[in-house]
Amino acid sequence: MRVVDLVGEGFDCAIRLTMNPRLPAADLIAKRIGSLDIGFYASVSYAARRPLPKHPRELVDHDNVALFLGDTMPLQARGPRGVVKVRVTPRTSGDDLLFVRAAVVAGVGIGALPWFIAKHDLEAGTITRALPEYSVGAGAAYVAHPPAKPLSPKVSAFASYLVEHGPRMFTQP
Repeated sequence: MRVVDLVGEGFDCAIRLTMNPRLPAADLIAKRIGSLDIGFYASVSYAARRPLPKHPRELVDHDNVALFLGDTMPLQARGPRGVVKVRVTPRTSGDDLLFVRAAVVAGVGIGALPWFIAKHDLEAGTITRALPEYSVGAGAAYVAHPPAKPLSPKVSAFASYLVEHGPRMFTQP
C-alpha cells in the first residue's frame, strides 16, 4: 500500500485511512465514510506461547508489531474506563498495514489492525483479538478526490455509494 498523488498520477479518487479522527489537510475534497474499528490482534501461535495481556499496560512486556517508524510507539487504548496511554518498544515495525497483518499472522507479536483487515484471519482462526474490550485511537476512512467542477458523475456516484454503504465495511458488526 502507498499514498498516491491523485492529481499527479491522474487518479479520479481514493479511499484514505487515517489513525486520527480527521484526515490531514490536503488539496483534495474528502468525505468521511466512517470510523475504523482498530483492535489489538495476535496469532493463535503467539497466544499459545505467551498468555495475552489483560490490560494495555501489559503490552510493554510483549512483542509488539507497529505501524510506524521509530524506536518507541505511544499507544492510546480506549476501554471501559477511558483512555490508557502506554509506550511500547516494538519488536518490528513497518509503514504498511498489510506488513503489520502479515507479521501478526506469522506470530511475530501483537499488533493494532483495523477490523476489516483482520476479519478474514479471525474467521480462519489464525488470529485472535487481544484486549477485546479496548480499541486503538479513533481512526476513520474517507473517500477523497481532486477538486473538479463539475465533478464527474462516476466519481460522484462512487463517493455517494461509499458514504452510504461504507460504514458497515469498516466497523465490526
